[in-house]
Amino acid sequence: MAQVALRGLLLFAVVFGAIVLLGGVVVALAVAVYLALIDVLPPAPALVAASVVPLAASVAGLLVASKCMQAPARRARPTNETLLAELGNLAGGQFSNLLGTHPRKTAMASLLAGFAVGASPELRRALLNLIKS
Repeated sequence: MAQVALRGLLLFAVVFGAIVLLGGVVVALAVAVYLALIDVLPPAPALVAASVVPLAASVAGLLVASKCMQAPARRARPTNETLLAELGNLAGGQFSNLLGTHPRKTAMASLLAGFAVGASPELRRALLNLIKS
């Protein structure tokens, strides 16, 4: 338990140090911009211009960070019809491959099925009802 707390404290210290360091860099850049602008502008507008640049960069960074932290858009879940169509395509492809590898057995089974449907009116009606629904 003490190791977890120590790691958490160390992580906090590293993140805090990085934030302070980054803040120092931003302040140093703002001072550099101010010193560069003081030759061109009076002190007050130079100060405003020097402070607007880091502020705009901070806002842009926050916007980018918030966009990156958003949960990805959820894809629409497939409906039962779509899922059944995909399963039917998969099963049909595998059945077609199976029939292609055994052409003689396929021909015999087709002839027997045609004879059975032709000979039995009940089987014919059941098959027609299955096709219509």
